[in-house]
Amino acid sequence: MGLKRTDEFREDAVQIALTSGLTRKQVAGDLNRPGITRDL
Repeated sequence: MGLKRTDEFREDAVQIALTSGLTRKQVAGDLNRPGITRDL
């Protein structure tokens, strides 16, 4: 079973991705969540 992410985590991840200038892959790496790119 995969990791369960909270709505707050997803919102924070999207906000970081939109404002940081980093790629989704870079943000995912920074958050130590390699699969997050599917959720952004």
